[in-house]
Amino acid sequence: MQKLLVVILAVFLFSCSSGGGGVNDNMALYKNNLHEKARYSFQNGDYQSSVQAYKKLVEQSPENTEYLFLYAESLRLTNQTRFARDYYDVVLGIDPDALYALEGRGLSYIQDGEFEKSAVDLNKVIEQDASRWRTINAAGVIYALTGHVDEALEYYQMALDISGNKASILNNIGLSMALSGDSEGGIEILQKSLYAADMSDAKRNKIENNLALAYGVSGKMDEALRILRKNMSDAAAYNNLGYYASLASDKDLARTYLSKSLSLSPVHYDKAWQNLQNL
Repeated sequence: MQKLLVVILAVFLFSCSSGGGGVNDNMALYKNNLHEKARYSFQNGDYQSSVQAYKKLVEQSPENTEYLFLYAESLRLTNQTRFARDYYDVVLGIDPDALYALEGRGLSYIQDGEFEKSAVDLNKVIEQDASRWRTINAAGVIYALTGHVDEALEYYQMALDISGNKASILNNIGLSMALSGDSEGGIEILQKSLYAADMSDAKRNKIENNLALAYGVSGKMDEALRILRKNMSDAAAYNNLGYYASLASDKDLARTYLSKSLSLSPVHYDKAWQNLQNL
């Protein structure tokens, strides 16, 4: 269960509060406008840059709830979850009815594996606004992570009914199915999610890698490797294959792939060595 938890936390998709798009050359227009730079970075998925920009904006305007919230979101999306919660709390202190901040805090708890705390926040949001598909999607993730796949799928379907075919929800459905044993069904849904609209390149890459995971746990390693090589080095790809094999309880095959990863990058690829030691 612990291995499944680690993998699933890494690959489930939690949609951002703002839409994203492809990065283009307009960044030069924003270099002298901190607000526009922060907004642009966040919308295009450059969360490291938006952390820095929103930090400065919060320092300049410490009671601006928009800046505080987007700083918290940027921190959460760079896995700085504990710091993110500090700023969600600041927003809630200024505006106790800020459901978006309560939702963000709930998502941060999921990322830390604190499901009970997350459920408290998310349930409060749903009680006040049952139309927030992102919150309902996150509730589905909690059920999936705690082994209640049927309940998870019910929540995902509710989220889909509200939002339409959001790629992040379809991704989560596919993963839940694949990791619970229905690899063929999961693969079909993950393939469908790749055709969903309004998807950044970064999100597409994540879903492609998740599709590789679904192929891997079903034993179709050649297909998984073909997809992984599109988005990462061979060393990283073989490390992932090793991990998929370990999830499928094939330790001999896992050792083969992880050893291959180490041979391709023996000095720098620490993850492969760590995963090999955990078998």
